[in-house]
Amino acid sequence: MLSDDKDFRLMATLDLIYDLQNEPIKLDDDIQNQAVKCLRPLVCKIKEEQIEIICDTLCSYCTNMSQDAEKFRNISSTGLKTIIASLASTNSEATNDISKKLMQRLLTAIQQGITIIPTNNNNR
Repeated sequence: MLSDDKDFRLMATLDLIYDLQNEPIKLDDDIQNQAVKCLRPLVCKIKEEQIEIICDTLCSYCTNMSQDAEKFRNISSTGLKTIIASLASTNSEATNDISKKLMQRLLTAIQQGITIIPTNNNNR
């Protein structure tokens, strides 16, 4: 993505979109962790509305108590933590707006008795 050639960047982006839409994605732990690491630089470069969409999606996974969503709860909470830490360092108005919306949503979930961060039942 550092190339000056716009065609090269466009093709790389189109390839990414194609792979995300058509290929089954294997969510290994190392891939999930690398994806979370991408959130820090990403939120510094995208608009507030896009950050809100990402936060809403991650928050939904964190507060969804269905069995299907259980595997995403831990990595989603880590992703939210990463985004919040990234936003805290920017001190922008967007940070305040997004933080207020997140807090409202998470507090509502807590009041409903939803465990936001799953406990690790593995005794290692």
